[in-house]
Amino acid sequence: MAGRHCRAFNIAARRLGLEIPGFIAVSATPPLPCMVRAKPEGERFTPEGFWKTGNDDAGLSVRNKSFLYDINWRGTEIIDAASYAAYYIVNTPIRLRGEPNQRRGLERNSLVDTISDLGTFSYIEYPFTGVIAPTRTSDARHALTDQATWGFLNSQKLFCEYSAANPMSAPGAWDQLRNLAVQLPSHLCRYVEGGHFFFIGREGAAQTASHIADLCKKLEDLQVTIAQLLRQ
Repeated sequence: MAGRHCRAFNIAARRLGLEIPGFIAVSATPPLPCMVRAKPEGERFTPEGFWKTGNDDAGLSVRNKSFLYDINWRGTEIIDAASYAAYYIVNTPIRLRGEPNQRRGLERNSLVDTISDLGTFSYIEYPFTGVIAPTRTSDARHALTDQATWGFLNSQKLFCEYSAANPMSAPGAWDQLRNLAVQLPSHLCRYVEGGHFFFIGREGAAQTASHIADLCKKLEDLQVTIAQLLRQ
């Protein structure tokens, strides 16, 4: 989750001296605006100015009902409606959504402002990212696009690393790097059966944990491989 902030997290970690091997996006949207359909009327806000993601006057909103169904889709109730409303849903600052033009009059929320805030095109500052995506139609955007979207950003990151290095002179090093780039989107992507919250529940959590361990190793190995190739 929280894919919008992977670049900011990576910058903050490095500033503190934490060399992280990468980031793992779990049903997560990268810092690319306009990937989420915007409502013409804008988003609702609380009196305090937070993005209102919680209940409406009649109980759970349509959006939250769909998320709850997504959690319990296997037929076994993992989280009941009351617990979901009380402990999961929270109103958040609208800028965390990473989308422009959320409402008329909101300061610094044009497309240009949003791109600047997210650092969308600062590819060198992104971490390499492993992806765990859902499979169900209830989260079609992540199921259909996550591998390609994050794969694009990983490819841009790889190109930035290559551009900053000395010219490669060792025989075969360039071909190895090019093959790595071709394989990167699928090499760093895994799927778990389910919708947006596939990681909730015993089966989904176990699969997700296994994929996280695998992707952590893949990201560590990737850093070593790239460093070796770019020194040649």
